[in-house]
Amino acid sequence: MNNMELVPRQGRSRKRSIVIAVGIYVSCLFYFLFQGGKTSFMLLSMATLLAVYWLSGLAGGIRRVSGERMLGAGMSKFVPARSRLNVSVRITVPGWFPLPYVIVREELLRFGERYYEEETVVTLDAKRTAVLSYRTPFLQRGWYRYEATSCCSRDLFGVFEHHGKFEAPAAFYVMPTTVSIPKWNQAERQDGQGHLEQNRHMRRRESTQLNGVREYVHGDRLSRIHWNATAKTGVLKSKQFDHESFSPILIVLDVRAALYEEANAFETAISAAASLADYARTHERPTYIAAIGNGLKWWDADTVRTQSLSFKQWLSAVHRERTEQEDGRIYKQLMEHSLRLNGAAVAWISGGLTGEDISAVSSFFKAGGYGTYLHIQGSDYAPADNARIRMLGKHRFQYIPLGQLQQLPQLLGGEAR
Repeated sequence: MNNMELVPRQGRSRKRSIVIAVGIYVSCLFYFLFQGGKTSFMLLSMATLLAVYWLSGLAGGIRRVSGERMLGAGMSKFVPARSRLNVSVRITVPGWFPLPYVIVREELLRFGERYYEEETVVTLDAKRTAVLSYRTPFLQRGWYRYEATSCCSRDLFGVFEHHGKFEAPAAFYVMPTTVSIPKWNQAERQDGQGHLEQNRHMRRRESTQLNGVREYVHGDRLSRIHWNATAKTGVLKSKQFDHESFSPILIVLDVRAALYEEANAFETAISAAASLADYARTHERPTYIAAIGNGLKWWDADTVRTQSLSFKQWLSAVHRERTEQEDGRIYKQLMEHSLRLNGAAVAWISGGLTGEDISAVSSFFKAGGYGTYLHIQGSDYAPADNARIRMLGKHRFQYIPLGQLQQLPQLLGGEAR
């Protein structure tokens, strides 16, 4: 629970407090010098003790606070989308200076900007330690880090406010939201003949790459029998070979800021790309990802399949980019990479259908490619030009306007437009 309203942020200024304290002590000193007597001596003694107490608080105490932060139990560096983290902060204040309370303030940043702030009042135990526990709100995709934890308190008389902070660095990534895609009709068509993935899986041919040994099945050719394994086990064994992989999938993600006026539309595009990558891994199809922005970012099939550290960091932290390079050069680089993938199924994800996109789709078509164009919709969505949509159809590309991520499985598994 965020308790920022418990203690007012603005208190009496330090300069004013010092003036009041010095005035009290000087008055007691003059009273002792000019009046004398037991009463003035007692007042001066109490003022001296109070001054020592205040000075000790200014010199140490919470200024030397230390602590540590723990993010959940066994939490990894990558967190699923829409997660809520349990955070525990343990602080220790050295010395003897008595503190009636401590205000602990935590600040969580997303992409360098404040995302959440937790401020809570705690009290120190006999060992001068305290534990603050709280739960973050639902986290969106992004890169997160914690700023230095700040602590403040007042003395027993509420005159001086003392501050301290300690560094407990913590950073993590939140992965994009994904949906399960059971079927992608356009990618499961073989040269437009409508063969589904299940039939293709049954017809997959085996390569010459040996993958191990299996039990003999009636009908196996004599050349397939693994004689060494048969001799060792006394049971007929057959050689097992790798299957030839399916045609590759290319996911083209447009991250240019000019095409996404709303942050939510861009997040939908990232989530759609991540969902399609999961689909490709599930169906054992080599997948390549190309990001068009201020340059071309290319991820090969091995990187996408193994979910490498750099790929997951990019998927969590990629943001809209303002283009400085010429679009023609970026498209040329894209075609140089992608035209090696003959007959690839393409998923083009963008916030706007441009003439350069149509030219690239035409090049894919000439190389035997086909696929789906996902047009991400915002609140002020304007449909694409009908002529360009017809050009997509001529090049065996399905046009799908996508407003919400939850619609993606149904749209991909439905009839092509």
